[in-house]
Amino acid sequence: MFQVYKDGRVKRLRKTETVPPCDDPQLVVRSKDTPVSTLTSARIFLPQTADPIAKIPQSNAVSVEYRKAPEYKLPIAYDDVWTAIKWVALHAKRDGPEPWLNERADFDRVFLARDSARANIAHNMIMKASGASLDDLIRVRFVGLLLLNPYFMNHGHDELVEFGHVCLPKP
Repeated sequence: MFQVYKDGRVKRLRKTETVPPCDDPQLVVRSKDTPVSTLTSARIFLPQTADPIAKIPQSNAVSVEYRKAPEYKLPIAYDDVWTAIKWVALHAKRDGPEPWLNERADFDRVFLARDSARANIAHNMIMKASGASLDDLIRVRFVGLLLLNPYFMNHGHDELVEFGHVCLPKP
């Protein structure tokens, strides 16, 4: 929920709550938070099964904690996620700062996945990666993009945008 002031400022009324990571080796999936840059962090999820027919995928997942609106103006969220993608790519030579990625990540099969407005960020990142220099994404091969309920703004009629204008007071 947000409070919109007449002068155009927007204030978040409740801080987003997050569940703490859990690095318990007895769990099916372990997780930990790690810094990506001075302003961005990521949570890494690591499945813990050695059973080849297990029902959970044998893949690492990295979720980026990027700076969000309204506190930060776009395109800062896109910049933070791009920084995180390049940080993950640092591990492709197996000498990056995060051991879980060095030891377990498969950089020949990288997928991006997100939902809602974050799907828009994932889409933009895959487009940017397709034109990136080899130095930016050395030895990383993107093979898929999964968009769940994506939200893309367009230049035409958009009922969701109109609904937002009806619900939010004009500055």
